[in-house]
Amino acid sequence: MRNLTTILCLTLAVIIMVSTPVIAVDLHKVQTPPPPQKNPEEMIEDGLKMILNALQLLLKSLPQYKAPEVLENGDIIIRRVPPGERKPKMGDKTQKEI
Repeated sequence: MRNLTTILCLTLAVIIMVSTPVIAVDLHKVQTPPPPQKNPEEMIEDGLKMILNALQLLLKSLPQYKAPEVLENGDIIIRRVPPGERKPKMGDKTQKEI
């Protein structure tokens, strides 16, 4: 039993000693900043463009709805506009007021 414990400890020590230089090399890659390719203003502008494009895609993905309809029994129905159909306008005469 003592031999097994000794062998396990020595194996673990060898693994740690061998892997330490590899870890140090990877750590150096992480800690060094990338070389500046653009000036900060261009990077900020590119980042803002990416954020605005993401917001535009988010708004396009939200479902569109038609104006609410009130039935005779008091139920209110709000229908979705199917994709590809024109969006309802505020002054459309087919819409009913609540």
